[in-house]
Amino acid sequence: MKITIEPTSSPKLVERGFAVTVYEHGTYGKSSVLAGQLFKQNCGSFHNAQEALLIYPDAEVLEHNTGQPYTFVPDVPPPDFDPLDAGEVWSEEDY
Repeated sequence: MKITIEPTSSPKLVERGFAVTVYEHGTYGKSSVLAGQLFKQNCGSFHNAQEALLIYPDAEVLEHNTGQPYTFVPDVPPPDFDPLDAGEVWSEEDY
């Protein structure tokens, strides 16, 4: 997992004095419908990078925002998907 400290992009947080936000970057696990895709999880906002580094000392401080990864639900289910497990279908066409 990668941890970054980025400039806060929320105007409401900036108004409240939060200059940076900490994010965890990784990939969704096998049990997720988004398996293998990137995620970016907000871990909290801080007044400055030094404050964030006290809690996340291994984080990389960036001068830019890395953006939100594009995620999508694939058209075909993973190999282990079984509609009988929970009575669910993968797409509307499966009814």
